[in-house]
Amino acid sequence: MIAGLFTKKGIKAGNLVRFNKMRRNGNVLQIGDIIKIPWKWISPELKLRQFVVKPPLKLKHDKSGKLIAQYQMQKGDTLYSSVVIRFTGRLLNDEVNQIANQLLKLNNISEARLIQKHQKIKIPLELLSEEYIGSKKNENLPKNISSTPKNAEKIEAKKINSLKSVPKAKKDKKIKDKPNTISRKSNSSDKKKST
Repeated sequence: MIAGLFTKKGIKAGNLVRFNKMRRNGNVLQIGDIIKIPWKWISPELKLRQFVVKPPLKLKHDKSGKLIAQYQMQKGDTLYSSVVIRFTGRLLNDEVNQIANQLLKLNNISEARLIQKHQKIKIPLELLSEEYIGSKKNENLPKNISSTPKNAEKIEAKKINSLKSVPKAKKDKKIKDKPNTISRKSNSSDKKKST
């Protein structure tokens, strides 16, 4: 049933059994069991896009098979600014500390200052800011579907045409560019202090 729902034509249940090494488990699925399906076997009818993380992060699997992001520390990097603030977008001190502690625990590191250059840091995907999450475009989409809207050229043309009117608007209003100057009237007490 799983093969029929999630895989493309030609992939049988036996393929999934072999790939997941289920024969030694008696081919019986239990609640909570994870069935791995290689991306190239996924049915295009599902219109799924492969999940990716943007550089310098790499997408990896942890020991349980769960996807995580991984960052390799560079010279001068710190867990707080180079990892937590940069990749999660968190700025509040309490949030930064909380996530840093979570990452230390996940990576089996007792103290942030013990992190070495080139050490690989695992980061849960749910902590990443949208800036570092993406998907492979047009992956597994039917040929008649495009990720680019049909009216993209019209939208671009409208943007260009609307920009042409900006210089004209400045001329119409006769905006004068004068540097901002602040003048201060001096009084007699200022003169006395300076002498």
